[in-house]
Amino acid sequence: MDSSQAVEHFLQRHPPTHTRPVPEARAAAYQDILPDELPALWRTAGWGKYGGGLIELIDPADYQDVLNGWLGADRTGTRTPFLLSAFGVLYYWRRLGEVQPDGRYEGYDVAYINPHDSDTGVVAWDAATFLGEYLGADELTYDLDPFDLWLTLQSRAATELGSGMIYGFVPALRLGGEPDPLTAAPVQAPEHLELLRQLAE
Repeated sequence: MDSSQAVEHFLQRHPPTHTRPVPEARAAAYQDILPDELPALWRTAGWGKYGGGLIELIDPADYQDVLNGWLGADRTGTRTPFLLSAFGVLYYWRRLGEVQPDGRYEGYDVAYINPHDSDTGVVAWDAATFLGEYLGADELTYDLDPFDLWLTLQSRAATELGSGMIYGFVPALRLGGEPDPLTAAPVQAPEHLELLRQLAE
């Protein structure tokens, strides 16, 4: 699946729900940091919610400090957040190794952090695979819906998650809470991710 097919398949699988246009200057600022597919997707459909709120394409600047906190170091420029799940799983683009003479890095991949249990992993080696095959799969992957609650919450919600909102649990799982539809509540993503990071220390 090539880049354009991957973007098209992603949009068919997870159509835009509530999005806003991305200023060209912001897209251009990440053109050399993120793979081409991501700024292209921003320009096509914008930042915001997709798939009824399951996925949010985010402004990396809003979550870079959050990601750096989870990584324990300032990795701005080589670890760039770009997507957030409805349960706060943060996906980011990694540029690995040393810069080569042609300006490219030794390697690249898409990784994630689950803030509820600190689970991490690599899910794709390029953006086309991530968008077209990983997110485009017929079944939701474990890290997108780690508690198998998405369909239940979507059917019960009076309104969809707004921009910058995710589902947290009250009390938080790190404080002994349970992942249950009755304990799930919309929360502000950056603040909640920071709270969970502090609880993980």
